[in-house]
Amino acid sequence: MNEAKVANILSYLDSAAATQCEARSVRDCTLATSFSSVVPLTSSVLQHVTASTPAPSSINASPNDTPTHRHAPPGRSTSPPSVGVPAMSVSWITGGGAESAQNTYLGIKKRIEGMQFENEQLRRDNAELRSRLQQWRAEEANRKEEMREAVQGEVDELRNSHVQERKRAKAEKEKLEKAKEELTRQVDTLTVRLREEAAKHAEDVRRLEGTHAAALSSLRTKWAAQEKVNREKWRLAEAKRIKESTLQSLEPDIVLLLNRHKAEKARLREEYENELRQRDEAIAAKDASLEELKSKLRREADELLSREQEAVRNRLRDESERIHRQLEEERRLEQQRREQLEHHYEDQKRTLQREIERLGKEVLRLQSEQTSEQASFHEAVTSEVARVTGEVNERMKCLKEKLMLEFADREKDAKEENQRYLQSKEAEMRKKCELERDAAVTKVVQRLEEEHLRALESARGSDGMLRERYIQVTREKERLQVELDLVQEQLSTALEANRSKAEELQRIQDMANLSEQHISAIEDKVRSEYTKRMSILDHEWQKKLHELETQHVKEVWELQQRHGAATQEVARLRSDFEMEKKTLEQRHHAELSQINERILVAITKKENTIRHQSEQLLSLQEAVSVREQELQRHRQLLL
Repeated sequence: MNEAKVANILSYLDSAAATQCEARSVRDCTLATSFSSVVPLTSSVLQHVTASTPAPSSINASPNDTPTHRHAPPGRSTSPPSVGVPAMSVSWITGGGAESAQNTYLGIKKRIEGMQFENEQLRRDNAELRSRLQQWRAEEANRKEEMREAVQGEVDELRNSHVQERKRAKAEKEKLEKAKEELTRQVDTLTVRLREEAAKHAEDVRRLEGTHAAALSSLRTKWAAQEKVNREKWRLAEAKRIKESTLQSLEPDIVLLLNRHKAEKARLREEYENELRQRDEAIAAKDASLEELKSKLRREADELLSREQEAVRNRLRDESERIHRQLEEERRLEQQRREQLEHHYEDQKRTLQREIERLGKEVLRLQSEQTSEQASFHEAVTSEVARVTGEVNERMKCLKEKLMLEFADREKDAKEENQRYLQSKEAEMRKKCELERDAAVTKVVQRLEEEHLRALESARGSDGMLRERYIQVTREKERLQVELDLVQEQLSTALEANRSKAEELQRIQDMANLSEQHISAIEDKVRSEYTKRMSILDHEWQKKLHELETQHVKEVWELQQRHGAATQEVARLRSDFEMEKKTLEQRHHAELSQINERILVAITKKENTIRHQSEQLLSLQEAVSVREQELQRHRQLLL
């Protein structure tokens, strides 16, 4: 519709110029004919001719009060064509004759032909400009379409590559999770096997203790029966011997034997009491060493448990500090990105304001110089400039919306990635804490079982010590439960801090959205001011055509620069994602290696403990056998 208006305005101007030239040529021919007649001019006729002759300004004016010499070339000085009429009339009045009238007529005719040629030249220039304008529009439309297709293709390619990267990362994550589950199953299997071995070992120890107790009881029974039989035999023999001998002859011997027997009995009783005292002292010393060993083992268990708890706390603290540092770094990067965007928008705003001020000054200057332009041409130029401005604004709006959508998608992806990472780390820490808690509880339970077995072996069924030990085990279990509750509270505190950090990130995101809305409002205000001020620039379309082309080239270059910057940003984000993924993989491998080392160390400690206990059990069995041999020898000596 705008092109049709421009074509109508141009055709109207051409018809008006042609009508003006034809009317002027007819009027000039009429004047030349009237002045070339042989009728002498009197004073009244001269006055009539002078009054009927239009003024130079009225002859030279166009139908729309526009000077006709505005289309003339600047290098050629043209005079108004109406100047020839007064010169001809003056020469005829003063008596110049027919020759001067003929010269005037020829000059006027030559001038009319020159104006007709100039009119044709202007028409050709107008047609050429119109063709150039149509060609420029077609080229601009092709360029826009090519640029849109190129940008859309790159965006599709980047989107596809991003989807593929996310799929690959998801597959890697699933693979790592499967490996972690497999390692967990192996650790559980090893733990079950270790518990079964410990139970089997405890069962063997109980069986050996039962066998040893049965053997000791059978030996004691045999020894008591044999001792009773021997005493009965000796009593009967002594009674028979006493009966055989007479009391009188054997009274001194009987007294001597009785005294000797009493002395021997006293000596044996003393030796037996000394032996019992030494045995009690040995048992007391062994009990003291056993108590010292128990206290030492208890202290070592407490120290080991405290070290493990301290290590768990340190790991939790380090992990929380690392997460806090990572959150601070992400917040700082987000702040820098937002500041960069604000600076970029401020620079664009200042550039637009300077351009608006410059164009306003230029408009005011041009408005003061060109106040008598045609209304129709003004409307055509206004519509054309408004259309071009609308296209430029629409293109800028589309590009800005596209950039904002990409930025929003990038922010959303980053936020989702952070949430997934925090959730994975939280699950990993929870699993790690649960595994460490189970391992610590298993170790403590095994250690308590071993101590319980040693206590049973040393005390040989002392109920009081068993009750005391059971109370200690119960207290230890309660203390471990309290520590487990504390660790769970610390974990819940860490999770609460993590949720508060996520809420703070959401608040920062909301603030960023509010700032973006404020910036968009400022941009709308600036755009409205720009539109209002651009409405007064409609009359300089032909003079500003070259400037618009230059501006378009500049905008295309800026779009190319922005596209290059966006491509670099996407490449940088992709490299950051690759580095982060490699770091996570390395960290995961390091954690797996640490877990394997800890499992190996725990298994080695358990084997060493079992070996040491087996050696102690063998040494105790040897000591018991030696003691039994000594008791047997002592009984033989008594017998």
